[in-house]
Amino acid sequence: MKKAMKGPLLKKVAEGGASDEEKELHEMLDALGKNELKKGAAESWTTLTAALEKAGKAAVDGEAGAGEMLTKAADYIACHTPHK
Repeated sequence: MKKAMKGPLLKKVAEGGASDEEKELHEMLDALGKNELKKGAAESWTTLTAALEKAGKAAVDGEAGAGEMLTKAADYIACHTPHK
């Protein structure tokens, strides 16, 4: 997730400046939801990761508003506070 969230990949995809990288990001976000939950409520984890997966798919599919969805879903504090 370091490559996706801390590097330029997520920002680049959210700004619409990526092409093949969108698919790579979506694969990373999809894999995140399959990770074993170590802390926090499972329902919260499922909700947060599902939002990331949906936003990643929207970016791959070229949907309008995908960048905003991705930026909103990638809220670091909302995820790491309860789950890290």
